Amino acid sequence: MNKIEIYFDKTVNFLKTKDFIVAILIVLVNVILRSINLTKNNLWFDEQFSLFWSQFENIKDVKNVSEWDVVPPGFNLIVHYWTSFFGITEFSIRFLSCLAMSLTGGLVYIITKRTFNFKAATIASVLFLVNTNLFYYSQESRSYACQMLLVAVSSWLFISLIKKPNLVYVILLGAVNYYLFYIHFATLFLFFWQFIFAALYFKNNLLNWYLISGGVFLYLLFPFIPRVLSLVQSNGQNFWLAKPTLHDFKIYIEEYFNANYIGILIAVLCAIGLFYFIKNFNNESKKTAPQLIYFFLTGFGLIILAYIESTLRTPLFLKRYILISNIGVMITVSYLISQIPINKKLFMG
Repeated sequence: MNKIEIYFDKTVNFLKTKDFIVAILIVLVNVILRSINLTKNNLWFDEQFSLFWSQFENIKDVKNVSEWDVVPPGFNLIVHYWTSFFGITEFSIRFLSCLAMSLTGGLVYIITKRTFNFKAATIASVLFLVNTNLFYYSQESRSYACQMLLVAVSSWLFISLIKKPNLVYVILLGAVNYYLFYIHFATLFLFFWQFIFAALYFKNNLLNWYLISGGVFLYLLFPFIPRVLSLVQSNGQNFWLAKPTLHDFKIYIEEYFNANYIGILIAVLCAIGLFYFIKNFNNESKKTAPQLIYFFLTGFGLIILAYIESTLRTPLFLKRYILISNIGVMITVSYLISQIPINKKLFMG
């Protein structure tokens, strides 16, 4: 049996599992709830901008928008093909983001369940569904929902490399990361932490495998490199944001979990969960610790890195630019909370 047949059999077997069925149900719930009032408000300027510049018949013209726009053309290309198939209506245009965010919800469940446990996956799915920021960007025809989906795929591939590296995952990771960058430059924060983790993780030659994926990334990115270099040389002058302050950082953290008091509650639960994680640390914990560190770095670490970079060089510390940190944050938080033991007597009357 060749490798293609092996991967095909694994895929078929996965589609028969309970995890896949639950993930599909989560996607459907997300789609239904996020579709409500999808066209309540008219398309605003940024949405119209993406739609307008994606309507060139020639793909080269769609790509050439990036010659003067600071944002890469990846999302405009997606919109170009999406509208070719599904037409141009407010519902169809915004449903792209709705579907992408809903699929991300299903992937978050699968990643958390396969990496940690069912309790953590359930908590992560609930947090993902009720997060108001994610809900808002799932109803806006901008690139951020598609970024979330690709970050979930990238993280799943990276975690797979930690467990058992192979060339297929490496090539796919390089391709996914390339298109993430081709959608928005802020995704570099994710790649930074992936590289740091790979450099410090001394098992399975992870750094070598990640560098190979980086080669795939650069090969695909090669035609776009001159534009990237021109933006780097501008030293952030093409970006319209002001450099963030500590007050901006405080406001961002307060809004992260919908409300200040919810954030405080989750922080307390995480502290309790961390206590139990350390107290009950065993061989099983050793297996999950690297993955937990990865999600912490690509969640909380990404937020901190974006803030520091924005104060020093190019201002990118904006809620939607670092929306991708939600995946790492939610999975980290969910796993820590899942470590809190539940007294079954409380539920037995």
